[in-house]
Amino acid sequence: MKLTEFDTGIGTSYERLSIYSLTEKLAGELGIRSSLEGPIDGITGINGVNSIALARMGVHVTVVLPSLDLIQYAKRYYEVESCQSKASFICSNDLVFRNQFDLVWNFNCLPQREDHDAVLEQMTRCSRKYIMVFTSNTRNYGFWIHRLHHVVEKEEWYHGNVRFMNTGKISATLRKMGFRTIRHLYVDVPWWPDIDSPIEEVAGSFFPFLKSFLRKSRRLEIYKYNYDNFPYFQDERRKELLGIFAPHPNFESSRLPLLKLLFAHHRGILAEKMD
Repeated sequence: MKLTEFDTGIGTSYERLSIYSLTEKLAGELGIRSSLEGPIDGITGINGVNSIALARMGVHVTVVLPSLDLIQYAKRYYEVESCQSKASFICSNDLVFRNQFDLVWNFNCLPQREDHDAVLEQMTRCSRKYIMVFTSNTRNYGFWIHRLHHVVEKEEWYHGNVRFMNTGKISATLRKMGFRTIRHLYVDVPWWPDIDSPIEEVAGSFFPFLKSFLRKSRRLEIYKYNYDNFPYFQDERRKELLGIFAPHPNFESSRLPLLKLLFAHHRGILAEKMD
């Protein structure tokens, strides 16, 4: 995996806030005291920092990443948030523990791996209670626009195997391994489509005659965060970030599953070990 040094754009920042909010909520509800995340982190921004929210709550987190460069960079963020004592890091492509963690989880990892079932099997061996898995939501209204955008631009699809973006299949596989799904999850549920590029750029690809009328978006340059200005937990920076999102509708707390299914960028399942 290539080292990504910034969370860039409002899309990734919104995604990050959503992950933090959901993991904090679930950890409180389920009484999670130890967590294992890995073997890779499939977010579009900085790798290895999804578990910071848990570490700040006092959860002992272990993060598995495939390179030392990724680990060394991720460690800076835990230090900035003063929760490094709650975090351990393992350099590996696999999960090698056994029955050791309350929660084993990963974000958008499975589509990036061809050994889909093997990763799930590793997760079941490591967990003594819960497994949580997230993948891209192929039912999002912008997902296939995103796919088509890659075709039009003659750009290779680098977001993972679409066949593995199937929470139903993941749930069925985990059940065979002794874990039953207890909750279906939706995270990163803003109004905008999951297209991974500024809307202006996508519109210009499909309608070239509009390019001269479309201004190039500066959102990627303006909303760019690393450990020097990490905005998700520091009060003033977080307040500023929330102010950016305030005008934008979202459906994170909607009670209508169909609405969430249409707008969510990521779907997930929470599974519990069966007796």
